Amino acid sequence: MPTILSRLRGLVAPSTPDQPLRLADAGGVVVTPGSGSSGSGGGGRRGDDGDRGRLGARGRKGIAGIQGIAGQGRPPGAYWTTPGGGVVLVPVNSVEVFINGPCTIQAVRVATKGGLGSCTLTFWKSNFISGHYPPIVTDDITGGANVVLSSATSYADSTLAGWSTSLTTDDCILIGLPSSANFTSIAVALRVG
Repeated sequence: MPTILSRLRGLVAPSTPDQPLRLADAGGVVVTPGSGSSGSGGGGRRGDDGDRGRLGARGRKGIAGIQGIAGQGRPPGAYWTTPGGGVVLVPVNSVEVFINGPCTIQAVRVATKGGLGSCTLTFWKSNFISGHYPPIVTDDITGGANVVLSSATSYADSTLAGWSTSLTTDDCILIGLPSSANFTSIAVALRVG
């Protein structure tokens, strides 16, 4: 009797020990030379296809991934972090942040690494299209009150007294770091709305 394994290989096992192995076509029908099962020379008709076997069981569905917590993304705004690795040395290249739509600065946050330290941050603004570029000291938006940390590790201000907080499309804010002591990293965030 033919076995599944022999059918897969195109061979049909003998039904008695003295029979030779025989070839089977793709449908499992035994091909005997001159029998016409191939449709040539013998005039016989092709046999019916044999069973093709059933598909194996489908694997289990994988476990769903963990969803992120809603609302944990950064709020809209401008972000800048100094390069890490050692004490921040000044001068650090000023960073330009371009504004892509009208908004208002709502808060400024500064986070540092390296323990207690001191630094001064400047914020200058000009419009890239209709104004001059780059911003210069006379374009200060803090009202002359630079952001200053003294023996601190962080800074937060949502009052922004004296600041020019209105921003328009294509405004460029230049964040500068004229002085720094002890910090290994300084991250600045301007939250806008």
